[in-house]
Amino acid sequence: MANLGWFADLSLSGVHRPARWTPHDSDSESSPTTDTPTPGPHSVQHDRFGSSLSAASASALPLPLPLDTYTSSYTHSPDASAAVRARLAATISDLLAKQSFVLRLGKALYSYGCPTYRLEHFMRKCCVELGIEAQFAYLPTMILVTFGDPETHTSETHFLRCGAGYDVWRLAQVNQLATTIPKYSHDLPHLLSSLSLIVHAPPLWPVWSKLLSHTVCSALAAPLFFGGSWIDMGVCAALGALVGVLCMAGERWSRYGNLMEFSGALVVGLVAKIMERYVRGVCFLAMTMGGTVWLLPGLMITVGVMEVASRNLIIGSVRLFHAMLISVMIGYGLSIGSNIASWAVGSIEPVPACQPVDSRFQLLMFLPVCLAFYILLEAHPRQFPIMAVVTAAGFLVTTFLPAEKFDTSANNALAALVIGLGGNLYGRLTGDAAVAPMLAGILFLVPGGISVRANMALLNDDIASGTRLVTMVLDVSIGILVGLFSAHLLIYPIARRRKRFRVPGY
Repeated sequence: MANLGWFADLSLSGVHRPARWTPHDSDSESSPTTDTPTPGPHSVQHDRFGSSLSAASASALPLPLPLDTYTSSYTHSPDASAAVRARLAATISDLLAKQSFVLRLGKALYSYGCPTYRLEHFMRKCCVELGIEAQFAYLPTMILVTFGDPETHTSETHFLRCGAGYDVWRLAQVNQLATTIPKYSHDLPHLLSSLSLIVHAPPLWPVWSKLLSHTVCSALAAPLFFGGSWIDMGVCAALGALVGVLCMAGERWSRYGNLMEFSGALVVGLVAKIMERYVRGVCFLAMTMGGTVWLLPGLMITVGVMEVASRNLIIGSVRLFHAMLISVMIGYGLSIGSNIASWAVGSIEPVPACQPVDSRFQLLMFLPVCLAFYILLEAHPRQFPIMAVVTAAGFLVTTFLPAEKFDTSANNALAALVIGLGGNLYGRLTGDAAVAPMLAGILFLVPGGISVRANMALLNDDIASGTRLVTMVLDVSIGILVGLFSAHLLIYPIARRRKRFRVPGY
């Protein structure tokens, strides 16, 4: 009887409630004659539970009515029943639309490269704006979303399989859509259709442009980042094109994708060792690192360290282990390829040192390699200027800071601070996603090449060099972490009072 409060609502809403029924009303017309004496007003009646009640008191108390008596006139009213059903159907439809939008939005942001430690805060804001309750948990290839109902004390959990990658243009479009959630929170079909258009849009860049970007990226990364010569640049151009074809094959066929890093490193190590045998003036380290530059897991290592530092222990630990495994696979492939080449062509005299190109030419190579990286990150041409400015600022810091005063960790921390300040200021002033310019700048700082060199040294029984390089990987990652988190701490407390709904940066 505790949940019958809605009966009062029926009476207040104009639904007829029948009169109270008493025993005297039912027996007033025809009552059987019997010799049994009628109880007096002060006689006592005993019920089947053993309790006693006077006849006068029993006649004064109302007796409970059957449930059908209260609801018959309500449920048999066509207009009232149709209105309630329509209102209930609209409420359920609106709730399901909100949940569907939250699921699709979270999957899109995760698939396009939004960092998970920022994504959780962003999705909570989205749920608050839509008026629903949800909890989120993230794994490297999966999102767990639980919707709760505080009235019925029930929950519903969804498992979303998500691909890991980077698409900064679609990420910016989703960010622009997210800024309209407060405006269109009561028009969910508009939000769902807009998000569907973004997700199902055709690729921004054709296949040939991505293959050309792989070629340019490997060719210019060898002299710019790894001290290669002009000959190394030509060899890395061919190796980069080959690795680009293998990457596209790995994206199309999942079975081959599991061995894509190993097979690409094997081919690069084999070709680099043969070129070192027959061509003078080449650098084996520059060719191997330049040929596999897009496979290097430096960004994954850095993001994993940042996730662990931000208390996202499960996904951060798994991502770190995955990045280390990829480093081992690349190092193992390079070692196997070089050993096969040494067995096939004989012993090779080691080159004394690499011969880097002039620093003036390195500055000229900076802009083309940036454009190649931006195309591989699926950036739109209108995003190129701000991404180039932020990347150039970080590159200048790492290039012109005196090495005798700043070690590698301090150098990368200052460069990451500059990149973080530039990206967060851009996001604060324009309302666009700050991930795009920051992601482009971080790519020039991440320790992917160092991790592969560390694994190669460990595979060649050079324990001292391998241990030193592993320590350097952690130093560089922590330096980037400190710089980016410090930039985020400096920018967001001075935000404008009018809060905006946007995807934050790293």
